[in-house]
Amino acid sequence: MVIQMFPKRKSDLSELVMEVDPKTFLIRRLVMKHSDGQTRDFQFSNIRTDSTLPDSLFKFTPPAGVRVLEGVGR
Repeated sequence: MVIQMFPKRKSDLSELVMEVDPKTFLIRRLVMKHSDGQTRDFQFSNIRTDSTLPDSLFKFTPPAGVRVLEGVGR
């Protein structure tokens, strides 16, 4: 299954294409097309789900001396 997306707002990204396995909904390929003509193509294999990874891998810990701004968005 192929999903093609375009940004609503002007961006350096002009198009995003995802190839998704229709049975598992896992992303198999991701193609990023940029407005300057560059293309980045990522292909995924050996995807494992429900693997036991420690929560610490997903916790952001800033390096010492780095100032973190909370609630700042675009």
